[in-house]
Amino acid sequence: MTRFASPDTGPGSRQTESAGRKPRPDLTDPAVIATHPDFEAQLSAIGRALTGIHDTAPQMVRYMASIQRWLLTQSLFALHFNRDPARPTTGITASRLLEIAIRTGAASRNTAAAHLAELIAYKLVEDAPDCSSKRVRPLVMTERTEAAMALWFRAHLTGLDALDGGDRVARLDADPDLFPRAHGRAAAVLVDNPAWNTPPESVGAFVWTDSGSNVLHDLFSHIPEPADSIDGRIAIGPYSLTALAERYRLSLTSVRRLFQKAEALGVIGWEGSTRSRRLWIGETLVRDHAGWQAVKFAAIAQAFAEALAERDAEAAE
Repeated sequence: MTRFASPDTGPGSRQTESAGRKPRPDLTDPAVIATHPDFEAQLSAIGRALTGIHDTAPQMVRYMASIQRWLLTQSLFALHFNRDPARPTTGITASRLLEIAIRTGAASRNTAAAHLAELIAYKLVEDAPDCSSKRVRPLVMTERTEAAMALWFRAHLTGLDALDGGDRVARLDADPDLFPRAHGRAAAVLVDNPAWNTPPESVGAFVWTDSGSNVLHDLFSHIPEPADSIDGRIAIGPYSLTALAERYRLSLTSVRRLFQKAEALGVIGWEGSTRSRRLWIGETLVRDHAGWQAVKFAAIAQAFAEALAERDAEAAE
């Protein structure tokens, strides 16, 4: 019997001693996060947090529930949080979203335009209130959309703090303006990063499908602690596809198709008879997911550090 977690060593880890205390790991390095001994538990924790946000704001999460939708929605947030109020035509416009989508390969022009149209129709994006230009139509994320994304951002800071004993969440609570400053940076970096926007095959089997990200997070939220692996498999136990479909408002047929695709790759499977079958997740999927999620966590750690430094510099002036 082996454990999935690896020792907290890696090319970016800081292992020198200082004043008798072990220094904090460099969480701006994805390799350090992926090999952190506590990151396995954080994959389960972030799974629970993000599926919980779905239960609170399902409409918003719907537009983050596949990697393509995630990239388009986060592109909008990157534009939104980089808007200059003194220049009303900056920020979100359809043409800027289409440019990002084509440049990064996130989506076709038609898909990106349809995505934005849906967000406008469901009042997740609205016209900028302070622009009278007839040449362009600047847009902004609505307050409830920002609020849902703030929960997402906070969940990731909580995970980072759990890995290094940091105080990011406390700093955010003391200064909420750190959210738009940091999130805009992280979103822009991730959208352009091939290590994030082209996930491993085992992960892609889920996240390239509609609501597949929700399904993947739900799976990982069920990984026990400790997650012991036997013959490369981590036992999850009984797992209802019917309940999964109901929670994420999916057809049972589409859920079964998704699981069959993942089973064909050998990254998940079932044991036992039809009436008492139990799900397992392969170590390959866990490792691939950890490496991929580490890219996101590292980008958020870097962006938050930069936002803090910027704020501290302003305070010192």
